Amino acid sequence: MDGLQEQAKDLFQNQKFAAPTARYSLVEIFQYQASTESHHKSVLARDLLDSVNCAASQLRSATARLYLVKIDRNNAGQLQIAKQLFLDLLHACRLEGYVQYLIEHESYGLQHFTSTMTSGNLRNPDIFYINTVSGMLLWSYDSSSVATRAIFMPRNSNSVFDNVNIFNAFLSTLDHQKDFINYPWLLQFVCVIELCRWLDLVHGFELQRIRLVEEQTRHGSWISESQEKLDLQQLTEVSQSVGFSVSALANAVRHVHIALELLNIDISSSPPSATSSQSKAELVREATRLLSRQVHYRKLDLEYLQERSKNQVSIIFIQLNQPKEHRNEPRDRVILQE
Repeated sequence: MDGLQEQAKDLFQNQKFAAPTARYSLVEIFQYQASTESHHKSVLARDLLDSVNCAASQLRSATARLYLVKIDRNNAGQLQIAKQLFLDLLHACRLEGYVQYLIEHESYGLQHFTSTMTSGNLRNPDIFYINTVSGMLLWSYDSSSVATRAIFMPRNSNSVFDNVNIFNAFLSTLDHQKDFINYPWLLQFVCVIELCRWLDLVHGFELQRIRLVEEQTRHGSWISESQEKLDLQQLTEVSQSVGFSVSALANAVRHVHIALELLNIDISSSPPSATSSQSKAELVREATRLLSRQVHYRKLDLEYLQERSKNQVSIIFIQLNQPKEHRNEPRDRVILQE
């Protein structure tokens, strides 16, 4: 593992960074015996490292804490932070070398491993990495201090929301689940909730798109008698639309598999916090079972839409290669005349 760590650091020298921003969004969550409090603030770049290692007096009575820093990207996808500050932030968040390789290559899915850095504690921190269509999230969880330190790098767009709405939706879900900050898998749970929501939205958008295409080509379940025959330019535009749908659905099916992996959460391990309880863990178990069934059936829906979109690709290809007078005729009539 040490060799992988060192090699990852060497390869990370090729990572490109954009002009840094002056301030960064920081989310803090503190859990006490009777309540859990969250704070969202903007911090200067020079104060960023101290913020994720806060030693304020209010922490003395906190049984668990979480720090999450957001780093934006420019239009080219480059991180808007100074390179050295980013490396220092990784170190402050207890995120060691190999995550640099994952970041540079934008590896999709989930990675979880134990830090190899000796911390003097009975157990070294756990390190998590998740990358989906909405962004990249990495964090460490220190069981001795019950502290989570995370970095979230949203994408400019996930085809449904822009980066601002991606982050706001993530924060909203995190706020609803903040009572679980004493568990290492909290952010994984938040990610999969957001991913399930994204799958539902993509399915709705692509269903409407395919219905419109079926109406325009006059082949499929959604046919309007008032729909006029398409000319060559219109067919070309419809072809582009259905091509985008095929790509979007393939990406959604890929994220179904990522969601199912994220739902494989190890809830059996109990956190050291005094506020933990079996009843709380059981609620999450039931939630993951519910989400797993939801994702399973959503996968069937997406695969069904994939078949409909591929069918439209074939129909449009035939129509584009037919004489003008035969375009938009029922498919069996077109084939018989070939």
